[in-house]
Amino acid sequence: MRRVYNRSANLLIVSQDGGPPIAVRPGRSATLRLAQPGTLDLGVQCLGSGGEPVMRTQFRYQALIDRCYVEFGTQFFVAELGRGFFGQQGTKPFTVNNPRQGDVVLGPFEAACPVPAALSRRG
Repeated sequence: MRRVYNRSANLLIVSQDGGPPIAVRPGRSATLRLAQPGTLDLGVQCLGSGGEPVMRTQFRYQALIDRCYVEFGTQFFVAELGRGFFGQQGTKPFTVNNPRQGDVVLGPFEAACPVPAALSRRG
């Protein structure tokens, strides 16, 4: 069992292995069962918009007997230097394998969400 945390002010949508999506509201988390290798599809939506995600990404994960972890980066120099050696292999705005191997955190994330007209200073 691993967790997906939403530490942003936006709605996090998570789908495991193409299954039904789970909505994780701001300040909440959801538990996922990682029992075999698969993928996590992640999307960030503006609260109340119900529209298309402002950001999407996908991570592959490994789940082996007593270990699980999220894979990222390329295979280039993995044996020598480990994953994420090159700066462009980051996972921002997500943090993976933290606080535990297999966990995913959506950190504070400034999405380009439209401001409702009632809250706009321009009228």
